[in-house]
Amino acid sequence: MFKRVANVCSVLFFLAVGILTGAPAEAAGSLPKIRVGLIQEGAVRPALVVVAQSLGYYEEEGVDVEFVYIDGPGTAWTSIEAGNLDVFPYTVCNPLSLISQNGDFVIFGGTATEGSSIVVSDKTDDVDFSDYRNWTGKKIGVEVIAESETLPLIREDLKAVGVLSQVEFVIIDDAQTRLEALRKGAVDAATLTEERVAIAKELGLKEAFPIGEKYPGYVCCRQTTSFKFLKEKRESYVKYLKAQIRAYRDYKINTDVVVRSLAEFLKVEPEFVRNYIATPKDKAAGGEFVNFRNQVNPDPAFNKVERLYKALLAEKVLVEEEGVKLKDHFDISIFKEALDDLLKEYPDDEIYKEVAANYALNNSDF
Repeated sequence: MFKRVANVCSVLFFLAVGILTGAPAEAAGSLPKIRVGLIQEGAVRPALVVVAQSLGYYEEEGVDVEFVYIDGPGTAWTSIEAGNLDVFPYTVCNPLSLISQNGDFVIFGGTATEGSSIVVSDKTDDVDFSDYRNWTGKKIGVEVIAESETLPLIREDLKAVGVLSQVEFVIIDDAQTRLEALRKGAVDAATLTEERVAIAKELGLKEAFPIGEKYPGYVCCRQTTSFKFLKEKRESYVKYLKAQIRAYRDYKINTDVVVRSLAEFLKVEPEFVRNYIATPKDKAAGGEFVNFRNQVNPDPAFNKVERLYKALLAEKVLVEEEGVKLKDHFDISIFKEALDDLLKEYPDDEIYKEVAANYALNNSDF
């Protein structure tokens, strides 16, 4: 069952509407431009989008990337439709909702994966929440299902072990309010994003498990544009992702460079960035890129997006307009061409070979 205790609708931790703010003037030079919507306080998630700029890879690949600061997804979609923005590298549920209604949007790359954990209250910190059978009779604080990358997957598995009807989901749209509900014992457990997991631990609360342990590399933010822009600027999008694959290589073998670069951009301590995207985990599962929690990479990962999309449809959170097919709103060829270019330039590079192997696994159903 679901119980609503808040009406504020949020996408990840961003506002659903916003206003474009002071985009910089057109840069001098003749490089083709890609305008990327960026939410500065949330820029840790599209880490490689940012780092590829900081390390000069976009310019080296021949594309001028301009960050246009916006407040949230509501602004992004209207700006893309109006021709004022080329790419939005956040959220997956929002574009899937638009795609289900045959919106003029296409996902062409990845940004981030994972990012959430199950945290428990003091009164239930002795319960093994990693065993879904122990969720029977428990109150779980969650974000609204239409904006959750994990809740549809969790509900699938709760149903599989026969306890879904015995779990009470308490919808608390605001993540900070979920944390407060945990602290007060109003819920037995709750989903929290990484930055609030850290706060919860400081308050003495226990992380039951990172959700990525059960769903390795589950999709979070994707990179979305319009069909019009993808057709008109296809070559530029290839260069754009090529620069990010190069930044991924640094993330894999020169992690400190990526952490410091992003920390400087965000004006935060490097340890915050490291805790978020560069905390080691024991073992990477098939299709994962690095042995880090909340890993970032530009792989489109069609297989995992499709699984989430089907789960949202099964929950009737999304109702697909007649004739809509997810594959028609997905383009994996941009990433593939960018990767192939790098493999031609560096045929013996083991990192790019690994990226290619993971790409084949993550997009095998396309």
